Amino acid sequence: ATEAGASTQPTTDQRALVPTAVAMHDVLDEAPAMLDRPARLIGEHAYVATWVWQRSGAGSSLAILRNDGALFSRSLSGCQPMENLGVRVALPHAPSPPDVLSGAGLKRFGAGEKPDAAATFRRVVDVVNRCVGFRRSLDDHAVMCELIATYVLSSYTLDAFDVIGYLWPNGIKGSGKSRLLSTITELACLGSTTLSSGTFPALRDLAAYGACLGFDEAETLMDLKRIDPEKRALALAGNRRGITVPVKERTPEKEWVTKHVNAFCPRVFGAINLPDEVLGSRCIVIPMTMTNGDYPDPSDHDEWPHNRGQLIDDLWLTALIHLPRMKVINR
Repeated sequence: ATEAGASTQPTTDQRALVPTAVAMHDVLDEAPAMLDRPARLIGEHAYVATWVWQRSGAGSSLAILRNDGALFSRSLSGCQPMENLGVRVALPHAPSPPDVLSGAGLKRFGAGEKPDAAATFRRVVDVVNRCVGFRRSLDDHAVMCELIATYVLSSYTLDAFDVIGYLWPNGIKGSGKSRLLSTITELACLGSTTLSSGTFPALRDLAAYGACLGFDEAETLMDLKRIDPEKRALALAGNRRGITVPVKERTPEKEWVTKHVNAFCPRVFGAINLPDEVLGSRCIVIPMTMTNGDYPDPSDHDEWPHNRGQLIDDLWLTALIHLPRMKVINR
């Protein structure tokens, strides 16, 4: 209550604190959508980012393909400008060229060729069948190959899910657990196999892009005396959407700032030991035993029953086509 005769009009200083209508008109209700991973679902559209090479020899150029067939680029001729994309782009570095959608795949999609999802799935099953043998595992060999193929497909369509489990191939030395881990990362989205000695910055960048991280000799991650706490946190966290890992980074001005890295991505752990109770609740443990058979090194793509480049292209394009529908199904 004001005293009798006191003015109820705001003072000059109070009026200065009231935002003007013009200022409020320029303020967004929330942060705009951001394309910060090579495969993203934003609103009703799915997007796949790739880096393609040009005949001019100017190096690789970022191109973004939308599920309605629209292509955006700052340097490729015949594309829409990035300004028409309608979302912010935060993709500071290009992944390894063999792991992203190739120029050939981009051309095929532009010409109207679309991969059949079921056929793509069967080709992934064929590769797993060629490279890995399952004996006395969770189910018979054929079912296990389909389980692994399903996980591979889910790595490309991660944006349709709120939770993802981990795979934990488990067995004695020579049981094939490392072969299985390598096969998965050769097929999965931006897959990368690393030992626990892998550097934290490299793991951070891969996780931020939603890559499938493969950790061989994962028992080291359980040893708190030998593992970097930041690396352990990044390796083990991230089975739910929205989980981030805070890290300190130094700016060009030599100031330290806190950055939150998106840790939501698939993971595969190969280990002799079983996971602890907490991590085990997030994992499908896959028992591996020695098998008789002539299995090639998964990194020898000439031994695959299907061309790896075309298969990786079709996995990216399958995600682009089906991500919006998968999100609706998962609601």
